[in-house]
Amino acid sequence: MKGSKDPQFKNLMAMYVGCKDVDEETRLLIDFFYHFQTEVSVIKEVYFGGFKSYTTFSEDALNDSFKNALLKIARIVVADEINHNIRGIHPKYNGGKLTATWQVDTLIEALYFSIFYMRNGEMYKECENPNCKRDRFFLVEATRTNKHYCCKQCRNAAGAQRYRNRQL
Repeated sequence: MKGSKDPQFKNLMAMYVGCKDVDEETRLLIDFFYHFQTEVSVIKEVYFGGFKSYTTFSEDALNDSFKNALLKIARIVVADEINHNIRGIHPKYNGGKLTATWQVDTLIEALYFSIFYMRNGEMYKECENPNCKRDRFFLVEATRTNKHYCCKQCRNAAGAQRYRNRQL
């Protein structure tokens, strides 16, 4: 088989044969890449956005079981990515205010953490009233492009401020 002497391929063969006591997700990954490389094409090089193989690769060579396994692998990768990037987040209790909050150290943690507060078809927007006394961010349907304020009071206050600024 063309590419069978590649060190990466040899390592994969060793894992396929030797790694029997691994978790289900790892076994799925090993099995997928083993069968892909023995039945479709041995991978020569992986780079951002694609890969090169020792023989010509055609997507038509992927049957439904390969496609289903690839979807499972994609879910595993997404879950690992999210879990890795929220690992530093932890609850924190403020004894002075007697409230619980979340300790988030980096922006990337905050971005991944926001996934847990999103609902289907909804998103958070920042209130456009510069003097907003509420949480400043409010939940709105993703299709509502005309909602700029968290409440009527903020809309009215911002309108009054704009009017006063025009009078100057």
